[in-house]
Order: sequence, then C-alpha cells, then structure tokens
Amino acid sequence: MTDFALRFGQQTIPIVGTMLMGRSPTCSLVFTDDSKVSRQHARVFLEGGQLVIEDLGSKNGVFLNGVRIAHRASMRVNDVLNLGNQCLEIVEMKPAPYRNTATKPEGVVFDEDDEPATETLTGAEPADWHAIEAAWQRADIDLASMLMDQAFEVTALRSMARGEIDKEDQASMCDLALRMAIETKTGRWLNRLVQVHILVSKPLPRNVTASLPSLVHKVHGLDKSLFESYFLLLRRSGTRWSAVDQQLWQALERALRMG
Repeated sequence: MTDFALRFGQQTIPIVGTMLMGRSPTCSLVFTDDSKVSRQHARVFLEGGQLVIEDLGSKNGVFLNGVRIAHRASMRVNDVLNLGNQCLEIVEMKPAPYRNTATKPEGVVFDEDDEPATETLTGAEPADWHAIEAAWQRADIDLASMLMDQAFEVTALRSMARGEIDKEDQASMCDLALRMAIETKTGRWLNRLVQVHILVSKPLPRNVTASLPSLVHKVHGLDKSLFESYFLLLRRSGTRWSAVDQQLWQALERALRMG
C-alpha cells in the first residue's frame, strides 16, 4: 500500500509505481488545457522508500516549494509542486478502520453498511458509472474520460478504506478501462486499473487478465514498471495461486516483454 498521494484541486491520487504528468493522454495525470505543461513534463516515483520528482526535459520546468529543480529532487509530505499553472501537494495516505464516526460529506449518501472510512473521502462523490456509460453512448469520450478520473479516484479511496474492491465497482471499472483503452489506443486506463488493485493487494479478475495480452500491442503508454510491481505483489502475498492464474500472468508478462 502506498504512503503518499498527490492532491490537486479536489482530487487525491495515490502514488503507485511511476506517475507521469503532462499533456499527453498517455500520462497518469493529464493537463490537456495547460499550454505551459509539456506533453511529458515530469514523473513522480518511489525510489528506496523515498518519493522523487524528476523533470523530463520540460520547457517551463518543475518547481518544488517555489524553487526550480535542476533535474530531480526528493520530496516529503506537505511539499508543493508547480508544473505550468498546476499546483499539487504531497499528502500522506493513512489507511483507517472501515468504521468511524466521521460526519458524512454534505450531499453524499452512503448505505448504512457502506460508510466512508478515511478523511480522504471527505467531499468525494460516489462513483457514478451510469453517467460514464451515458457519456460513452453519446460518443463523448472527453466527458467519459473526465468522469472516469473521478470514479477511479473515489473507488481507490473507498477500496483502501475497506481493504477490498466492491464487486460492482470492480466490474464497471474493468469494463470501462478495457473499452477506453481500445477506443483511445492508450494504456492510461489500464495503468489506473492496475493501480487500484495494487492499493488493495488484490488480483485483477481472470477475464481481464486473459484479455490484456492481446491489448498490449494495440495501445501505447503502458507503465511496465507498474505491472512489474503488480506481479511482484501477487507473488509475495503468500497466497497459493492456481495454475490457471499463474499461466495467465505468464502470458501477460511475455506480452509486456515483447511489446
């Protein structure tokens, strides 16, 4: 489970693997409308337990606490990053028990047995998969992408609080991630899908794992280091995985190596 997250605006994104930031749709964090942000501006990653920011040769630079970094720099909780017009803060992710007595966010309704469990959920709206599907049916890919960003964030935070992914959320998330990857020919949503499963130390559904090898060669921007972290996590979990599961992972690993 990750210890750090990036907060910008009302979004809080857990840092898992390498997070690429820029205007390119293949990035983990996409700032399409900011002309001062390069296509692949910077990346954030963990190295030896230390959080690192690296400038990828951007035109306008990366600023850490108001000072432009030369190439890369270490970061701590409460540090502030500036890329173009974007301001991001490093925050700590603290898992909490599923139940607590926190006040429910105004305007957000949860089932009695499905209350939020961490402060990071404050102000977050429940994932609305129906709205995403409606945008998809209208072929409004930009709106669907924006709504998916929000839905993935909420699902990640709620899953971290509960220690598992709701089955309906998982099914919707997997279905939309696969469709979006095929439609846009980018690996961004597959990366996000794997990130959520890493956060709760859970495997992807078998049908999803089985379908990924055929997609590897059709999309660009897959974060292979993220997938490596995912496989390592599963193999170190202590679970006795079936021969079928192991064969599916091996097929995906081969496809990633060849891609």
